[in-house]
Amino acid sequence: MIKKNKSYFQKMLAGKRCAVVASSGFLKNRRLGSYIDNFDFIARCNIWTFDNSQSLDLGSRCDFWYGRPLVQHLKLKLETFNENYIKLLCLLPRTKEGWEHWDEDHSKFLNEYNHLKFNYRVIDVDEYLQFEEKLSSVPYTGILAIHDLLLNGAAEVHAIGFDFYKSGYSHSVPVGRTNTFNGRHDLIACQKYLWELIKNEPRFKCDYHLQSILEKIFKPTFKRNASKLVKILLHVV
Repeated sequence: MIKKNKSYFQKMLAGKRCAVVASSGFLKNRRLGSYIDNFDFIARCNIWTFDNSQSLDLGSRCDFWYGRPLVQHLKLKLETFNENYIKLLCLLPRTKEGWEHWDEDHSKFLNEYNHLKFNYRVIDVDEYLQFEEKLSSVPYTGILAIHDLLLNGAAEVHAIGFDFYKSGYSHSVPVGRTNTFNGRHDLIACQKYLWELIKNEPRFKCDYHLQSILEKIFKPTFKRNASKLVKILLHVV
């Protein structure tokens, strides 16, 4: 394993268009693989592993992988990643709470996969904690990837296939997350973060599916507030 620093990552991202792809059921049979592969860099998270049968819908590359170094319940098929020329593993940092096995996982990760000669970086812990504080919860890994790419200077970051588990996964892994707060992740906070990006961050783009989901959640609030304001003004007049 070859550890890379922040400046290395920032140089990679300068002027580049990135896609963060969620392997959701929404992408099944939509044949967006070629569109996805056309981005300069493609980021994927956690349980994604390459499968030729899905490349027509999900694309065939994984340039950046975001996730924990190695978790107890998940064995990453990094040999598969190696075949697909992954450029950088972006590992979640150790924090004070919720990462009891980080040292053990990280050590196993480096020892077990050192022969594959991956480039990797550990996300800056202070930046991670600031984002966690902004959300008031632990970010979903895909949301973290979007934030990290924007923070480090990507020219564009596109969210593709995000629908907060509404359509399940494109493969056989069960969803198992239907509540808005599961003790670690706050779904509403992550949705609000993406909505703010849509409104205020010109470098952020998303597919119509995600935008329509967020508009249904947040636009009615704006309409209600606008209606109240009209009533107040009419009353004043």
